[in-house]
Formats: sequence, structure tokens, C-alpha cells
Amino acid sequence: MNVTWQSVRIGSGFTREEVGRLVFVDGRLAAILVCRSDHDEPIGRSPWFIDAGFGPIAGLQETFPSFEDAATWILRRFKNWEYLMRWNHASD
Repeated sequence: MNVTWQSVRIGSGFTREEVGRLVFVDGRLAAILVCRSDHDEPIGRSPWFIDAGFGPIAGLQETFPSFEDAATWILRRFKNWEYLMRWNHASD
């Protein structure tokens, strides 16, 4: 499985935009992550949260200390989900 992302600006309805990333697993949209950064804090040191999740992370609200931690968690969830889907089909 391969994780890729695309940086985006997210309009939050306030005067400033937030930094976000569309996260893809094997080319399919898996999550929209938003960086919770203060004006003084660099993005690399700001926490990220799942604004929207799809597939095995739909409806989950998690916050991560870094984007790398979020991407690792998302990939792990998708790998576990794929394994369970295969196992369920094998037992039919």
C-alpha cells in the first residue's frame, strides 16, 4: 500500500485559511487532515487532526503530534482493513 498526499488550503470561515492535506491510500482518498497551527508555530511542530475520514477511518476523530504520525496511523488502519476484508471473503 502506498500513501501520498496533496497540500491544500482550507477555508475555515475565519479571516485566515488553514493548512490541510488530502491523504490518498493507493490513489483513493482516505482522509482530509487539517493542521492546528498557531500563527507563531511552524507547521512541522503543529498537531494534525482528521477533519474527514473515509473507509476504515470514517467517523473517527483523532489528533496526531505530526503529519508523519497521522500518515502512519492511516496506513496501518487501511492495511488492517484490507486484511479483514480478505479474511471475510475467504471464510464465505
